[in-house]
Amino acid sequence: MKIALLTWFNNENYGTVLQLTALSDYLTTNCGAQTEIINYLPQEAHSVSKRETLGDHLAYRVMQTALKKLRKPQPNITENIKSQYPDALQIKKNRFHSFLQQLAFTQPLCDISSLEECVNNYDLFVCGSDQIWNPRILNRVFYLDFVHGVPKISYAASMGVNYIPRYAEKYIRDYLKDFNAVSLREETCRQALEKLYQKPVDVVCDPVFLLSAERWEAFTADVPLYKEGNYILNYYLGDSPVHETVFDTVSRLLELPSHTLPSSKPALQRSTEEDIAAGPAEFLSLVKNASFTVTDSFHAVCFCLIFRIPFCVIYKHSERDPFNQNSRISFLLKKLKLENRIVSCAEDAAAAVATPIDFDEAHRLLAPFIKHSKEYLDRNVTK
Repeated sequence: MKIALLTWFNNENYGTVLQLTALSDYLTTNCGAQTEIINYLPQEAHSVSKRETLGDHLAYRVMQTALKKLRKPQPNITENIKSQYPDALQIKKNRFHSFLQQLAFTQPLCDISSLEECVNNYDLFVCGSDQIWNPRILNRVFYLDFVHGVPKISYAASMGVNYIPRYAEKYIRDYLKDFNAVSLREETCRQALEKLYQKPVDVVCDPVFLLSAERWEAFTADVPLYKEGNYILNYYLGDSPVHETVFDTVSRLLELPSHTLPSSKPALQRSTEEDIAAGPAEFLSLVKNASFTVTDSFHAVCFCLIFRIPFCVIYKHSERDPFNQNSRISFLLKKLKLENRIVSCAEDAAAAVATPIDFDEAHRLLAPFIKHSKEYLDRNVTK
């Protein structure tokens, strides 16, 4: 069987690349398929017009725009890194490129006609995982709208937000009408999506959980860095001031050095060129060998669970934000009865440091979810 896999891959994000790697590896190794990744870079012309999305929580958008104008302008962290560490940034770019070279990609396919021309080359199309179904983007290509006459399924596609906006319903209903099976990564939009799909929707685990810790370790075999362990990994994608408070608390209590993957000015001041240059394999090694991880990253949490690394996690977005993407973290940790790892102040962080994680119990609770997810793939890939 020849499978075409469609998801994000080109934004140099650790979680994005690793979830793609996991799903491709599982389909190839465990389902016996020849898997190719559709080399598609998102085009604005393939998404719903931004004018259609403007009415969604308009009052909140206006308020946030006004507050942004009143705040003191923040330095552009990306530009700071580019100017201060151009060599490290190039190494990181090269490492992402090299890591992706392990996977099989099609030739670049950037317009609908070229995508349609490739359809009959495959026996099955799979879209997912990651937030490719986020209704604020609503790109028809990630809903496999160009695929006709060949079976198509989703695996752990994520809506990102907690609801499906009204403007998106008519599009999603149309996009899903000829899917053979649909699965989401989070429970939040399941019922709403079932009303549009008119069939049951599965909830399955993120692809990174499809591979064992030993399989992930194999991807770090050629990484000499971080083997010494005994450090705190500090990695976050948002700019919440709470993160600095939490990290400072954890650092004070554990009295360990840190490795910081920067996304803010304070984080950049803690980073080394070695940290900035980390690619996907280095990221895996950083998590695997850490003594403790402080993060707001969903996939960092996933790998802490896989490698049994103590952690605490901060929500990247305010719960008051109607577009917040916190559900993926809360859904996973609630399933594993680890909600106490979600922290929002120094006291929470201190409690997380003092309270060990029962990883045996977490893995026991996770096992049926992984089993169900593999059965979903095995059932729908081997049809």
